[in-house]
Amino acid sequence: FAMGLDQRPNFAGSLLLTVEFYHTISHLFILFRFRLLPRRDLVRVRAYFLADTLTVFLAWLYIGRVYWWQDLYTAAQVAQHLYYFTTWESGFFARRVVSWSSLDWQKSGEQRRKFAWFEILGTSFDIAVHLTNAFLLVQLVTSVEVILCLALTQCMVLLVLFNPMLAWASPACIPDWVRRRLAPIPNSAPAN
Repeated sequence: FAMGLDQRPNFAGSLLLTVEFYHTISHLFILFRFRLLPRRDLVRVRAYFLADTLTVFLAWLYIGRVYWWQDLYTAAQVAQHLYYFTTWESGFFARRVVSWSSLDWQKSGEQRRKFAWFEILGTSFDIAVHLTNAFLLVQLVTSVEVILCLALTQCMVLLVLFNPMLAWASPACIPDWVRRRLAPIPNSAPAN
């Protein structure tokens, strides 16, 4: 973790670190229900699961083999996300994750009737993977690059998760146009 003013910029490491920071924050927002999308919009961002796992895989390649467990959690995360991507809206678990991750779930009262252990543990695992990768990547870039990555991540969070033109909303304060996008949770996607 050097100061880095006299070193060449590490663009690949910085890009991966920025995206890992963004994934961590966006997953934390979903886990703790700070910002969510309506289910109908979440269904359309299926490619995000592919981008998420591609980030983890590329970070694993970039970091190199540091710890034996790094291979295991990378393989598990990639398998998990490829499963969700390939069974999107057709697989039982994929439908559950999409429903639980949506504003519709929060506003339907499902969270009061059913505690979603599977979804909470899966999202927590995903956060742990992204945080671990970020920790390992921080060691490969300079402190100046870390600060720039954090600033860029903040910009990404504001541009996506807090953009008033996108349907991301806080369950406590849902704009009317977003509220009209909510629908009952499909019966085919029950939780635990």
